[in-house]
Amino acid sequence: MKKLENQVAIITGGTGSVATTVAEILREQGAKILLVDEDKEALQNALHRLGVGSGDDLAYEVGSNSADPSHYKQKAIERFGNANLYITLHDTI
Repeated sequence: MKKLENQVAIITGGTGSVATTVAEILREQGAKILLVDEDKEALQNALHRLGVGSGDDLAYEVGSNSADPSHYKQKAIERFGNANLYITLHDTI
């Protein structure tokens, strides 16, 4: 069993290099990921980089870090059945 199996992570600022790296690490440990960002096209590119076709463990939601976190929690619950981790990231590099 992987360390984060049955865990769901919500990552805002989900298109940056830090966010996609964190998503990749969490997925390797068994977590399911909901990426959140304002830019739908960038989100789709991030999903492609992460190998979106490799399973049902990755989804996205268009939104911003300023939105109510409970909205994303509800989306994660609808998609994956729960939400355990909430990570807010901003790439500044």
